[in-house]
Amino acid sequence: MSGSMGNDAMLQRALADLWHHWHATESVWHDDARDLFARQRLDPMDDHARQAIKAASQLEALLAQALRQCQ
Repeated sequence: MSGSMGNDAMLQRALADLWHHWHATESVWHDDARDLFARQRLDPMDDHARQAIKAASQLEALLAQALRQCQ
């Protein structure tokens, strides 16, 4: 992407940032509610985000191919 970050890379970075901040909460939040929140909210969201990253990467590749073919 000529010097700019692709959508897949932006999503990957956002996911990495989320997990970095989540792990930083371990020192102040360490009870059953934290574990429940992770299982019910973060883990499923992580799976969906990884699927979105893969889809964005595939779409960007297809768009790049279409642009090359149209030139």
